[in-house]
Order: sequence, then structure tokens, then C-alpha cells
Amino acid sequence: MHELGLHFQFFEPPAELQWYVRYFWMLRGSASEASPYIHRTLVDGFAEWMHFRQGKFTQQLSQNHHQELPQWCLAAPSDRPAQFISRGPFQVFGTCFYPFTLTALSGISGLELANQMIDGTSLKRLTPDAITDQLANSETPESYFSIWSAFLTQSLPPTDANARSVEATIRQLLTRGIHPKISILADQNHLSVRQFQRKVKHLSGFRPGLIARIGRFQSTLSKAGPTLPSLSQLAHDAGYYDQAHFIEDFKQFSGVSPKAFFQKRSADMAWRQ
Repeated sequence: MHELGLHFQFFEPPAELQWYVRYFWMLRGSASEASPYIHRTLVDGFAEWMHFRQGKFTQQLSQNHHQELPQWCLAAPSDRPAQFISRGPFQVFGTCFYPFTLTALSGISGLELANQMIDGTSLKRLTPDAITDQLANSETPESYFSIWSAFLTQSLPPTDANARSVEATIRQLLTRGIHPKISILADQNHLSVRQFQRKVKHLSGFRPGLIARIGRFQSTLSKAGPTLPSLSQLAHDAGYYDQAHFIEDFKQFSGVSPKAFFQKRSADMAWRQ
């Protein structure tokens, strides 16, 4: 627990969903007009499905422009950090999807979804009345995610053998911080470079090179210790040839410089502690 009464929980998806779902989560708190809760997200290449079961959140699009999020909301993979604000008690149930899951569930190309904040009710495959009613009336987070897991398992299409290899490559790029040449990845998938790039963009919405950069950025966060790290060492460990490119990527994906981020990260990441 933290200020504003923040409480965050991870929930592991069942085995049959672990290829598509990274984890489930629940966040609740007690913000107010006088003491709003500001939730900052970093670029990680994943999609977030959110159900605002209690309270409301707005997304800060600019200094003077906010947009209220719908009760059922899909945050597709984005290459930009974001900031959300709540000014009252809230409870949010979320699902962290691998990026290719959205195409599997919706039938929509990742290129059409990338960088979009979508009203979940417009995606009828994910919000039929029967399932939204059951979720709204569930009594515990465990029962909520049990209902949601069963629905997702039934909704996913049969495994596409041709897509599975490229999906595996996307997973590796995002979670392992690897940075091989695109030509090598294409060869490993028995595709030409152009075919491989087209397949990755269809499944994830992003070019392979951008996914690799996001994965490298995330790997620097996991490798940094409790004290202010050496930026040159972080850049080297993440595979950057020079510190300038590392700082440029870090600013793009976090919104601030590495030094500024690591000096205040305890406040920004308190909700996950």
C-alpha cells in the first residue's frame, strides 16, 4: 500500500493463454480532486485491455487537453509514453496482451490499431453483453479473471502455424532485449526481409527494428540497480554503439532523460511495488 491507498496485484494467466497474455492485473486507489492520482506509462510494445470498474480516468493529451477514457478501453501498442489522471476512488482490471494477440482476437491488422486508444465496446468480439455483465457482477479479482480467461480461451482462433514463428520472434525482441540483424531474423523465419517486415507489421503494428529498440529500452530498466546507474554502462549492456543514441531512445520511450527518470523512478513506479 502507498499514498492514495494504492493497491496493485498481478495475476498469472492460465497455461492455455500464456502465449497471448503476459499477465492480468488489478489497480485500485482513493484519489480525490485535492489529491489526484497520476499514472504514467512507459513504452513497452504491449497492448493493455482495461475495464474501469469504478471511477474514471482521463488521458492527458497536452497541457490543457484531457480525454476521458471509456469504461472498456483498449490501449493498442504505442511508441509514445502516456499519462492518465483520476480524481476519485477507482478500481481498474487490466490485461497485458502480447501485440499480436489483438490481431488474433479482432481480425484487425496491427497497422490499423497501433498508437490508438480504442473504445472497447466498438470491438464487439471482446465485449458481448453476456461477458460484460458477468465481469461487472464478479465478486473478487480471482473470479473476474477466471471468467475473463474462459472467454478469451474460447475467443482465440486455432493456432496459425505460419504466424507462430514470427510471433515467437516478436516475443523475443520485446522480452529479451536482443538486437540481431533483421536479415538474420528473416532467415530464421524462412522469409525474405520484405516478407518478414510485412508480417511483423501486420501482427504487431510496428517495424521489427522499432520493436527491437523498445525491447532494448525495457532491458535497461530491468538491469538498473537501486542507485543512479552509469548511463554509459547501461547503453553498452543494451547493445547501443554510443550513449547519444541510447539517450535519444530513452527520451522517446519514457518522455524524460535517463538521468531524470532514474532520479524519480521510485515515485513513478510506486503503483507496482
